[in-house]
Amino acid sequence: MPAISGDIRQHWVAAASSLYAMNWVRAFDLGPTKLLGHTWSLAIEEQFYLIWPVVLLALLSKRIDPVKVICALILAVVSWRLILWRGGATQFRLYCGSDTRADVLLIGCLIASAPKVAERLARFYPLAVAFLLLVALRRWKGEIRQRSHVWRRNCGRITGLNRSAFGAYSLDDQTRPVD
Repeated sequence: MPAISGDIRQHWVAAASSLYAMNWVRAFDLGPTKLLGHTWSLAIEEQFYLIWPVVLLALLSKRIDPVKVICALILAVVSWRLILWRGGATQFRLYCGSDTRADVLLIGCLIASAPKVAERLARFYPLAVAFLLLVALRRWKGEIRQRSHVWRRNCGRITGLNRSAFGAYSLDDQTRPVD
């Protein structure tokens, strides 16, 4: 198969961007994405906006509880992403594919479709952020363990600050659930 010249590939990438398919170009490394690579997230949103109304109408017409279906879809997307990751998919495939990023948009749909769920989730948001920061810093600290002692000392300080913020959050009376 003859190689495709760089000029044709750039035009093809421009067409993919204008058709909101740049996320797939990035996911499968189908062309140069320097100039239009940033449109991948717009592509995911547009693809979602094409599919979601159809799914929502189908759910509402069959009188199926959207919250349960959305939760199931979120679990399915996360499971699919884990399967791809375990199968050796590239970072771009995992990050830029609509099928692997739909959970983020579905969480927004879940919050919009269940206001009481949104109120409950909002209470745990700062806690979840603190937890994820702690996990990320622990992992980062483990990766740089073999580097200089200055890096390790600074990571310990940052982790300590994160723990302090977590402790202050847990002592705040306003964030505790009402009995």
